[in-house]
Amino acid sequence: MYRQLFFYVTTSLLMLPGLARADEPKDAKGVWVPTEMKVAGQEAPADQLSAIKLTVGDGKYKVEINKEGAEEGTYTVDSTKTPARMAITAGDGPNKGKKLLAIFELSGDTMKVCYDTDGKEYPKEFKSTTENKYLLIVYKKQK
Repeated sequence: MYRQLFFYVTTSLLMLPGLARADEPKDAKGVWVPTEMKVAGQEAPADQLSAIKLTVGDGKYKVEINKEGAEEGTYTVDSTKTPARMAITAGDGPNKGKKLLAIFELSGDTMKVCYDTDGKEYPKEFKSTTENKYLLIVYKKQK
């Protein structure tokens, strides 16, 4: 169960705002924890959310899930699109070499990210269903 969760979370974290570009959202840098998560339309249990921590900045990310391990990689952001887009590439871990596509929205200390974990297309809206199989995560920034 945690292995599958690790895959989805690391995949989703890979899509965090493109801090690698000059037009990167400065507010996105830091440590984030999920407050809501849907995988293919299904809500993730609260105990799984509390096990996850995402750190992003300068085009790099790290996802940690309790003692299950960590994954690191890079991302780029395209803030010229609405919603803003993110392309994530895993450098190690279960998603090594995999590219993910996502959209994101940053508002204060809340960040919403919707990922296509298959890396086929950028989601058009922040919606996770059994049909699209997207990963939708709402994060809160830690202080």
